[in-house]
Amino acid sequence: MTRRVEVTVFFDNDSSVLRRGAEATLRRLADALRDPILLDQRFLIGGHTSADGDYDYNVELSRERASVVRDWLVSYGGIDSGRLVAHGFGPDMLRNPRSPYSPVNRRVEVIAITG
Repeated sequence: MTRRVEVTVFFDNDSSVLRRGAEATLRRLADALRDPILLDQRFLIGGHTSADGDYDYNVELSRERASVVRDWLVSYGGIDSGRLVAHGFGPDMLRNPRSPYSPVNRRVEVIAITG
């Protein structure tokens, strides 16, 4: 049986503030992560940016985005911090490489990495 959780949270340009509606997505994610079938899983919280702006700044912004989601899941979602690994990828893994400045590239993805 494959146990897989993948969730994406989008962000406004040049922002690491959760957008309206993001908390509802994170509540559903936290509920799923507390399910007994997923309790042995760890998750990568990968922050991403579009290609707009300075590379080093975007890497730091992507780290902030990943940390915001991780901190929310720990503080409000009740998830053990040891199960969550936050990492900022900057603009290196564009969701839409044909449109590097697209809003769909400004995101955090949460995916299972063990289990």
